[in-house]
Amino acid sequence: MKRATTPYPLNISALLMSPFESDHVVLRQVFSHSNWSLRTATDCEQALELLRETNIPVVLCSADSRLDSWKTIVRETASMENPPRVIVFSRLADERLWGDVIHNGGYSLLESPFDMRDIVTNVSLAWHSWYHELRQGEDRRHRMPELVRAAAVGGV
Repeated sequence: MKRATTPYPLNISALLMSPFESDHVVLRQVFSHSNWSLRTATDCEQALELLRETNIPVVLCSADSRLDSWKTIVRETASMENPPRVIVFSRLADERLWGDVIHNGGYSLLESPFDMRDIVTNVSLAWHSWYHELRQGEDRRHRMPELVRAAAVGGV
């Protein structure tokens, strides 16, 4: 029996939002070892503009700059058809921040300075989550006409 597989994320597109050049340097280096692409923004407004223009599945946001900038990204993208997964990172990645990230709709929390394996793992898992939701949405859209017909004849 053949196993169904989810495609490996060969070309992940991600966005980094951080005002700190050191974050940009480290994450560019991590992404340079793959065929993943990294867009960058130094503030929330710039990040939101990129997210409105481009379908970016994963966003990495610093929690060390402005207290609520990552929350703004989560809130402003929540109404998108398939919102990006927001990974928050901080030098102070503690239980309080982890609870805050989950409570506000973030996907994950990373501690900086970064561990390359943690970045790769978290970005891959976030992409898979985003891709799975995208596929489910496509399946629902394709099934909608048959569901409408079934409802019209009393089948649903």
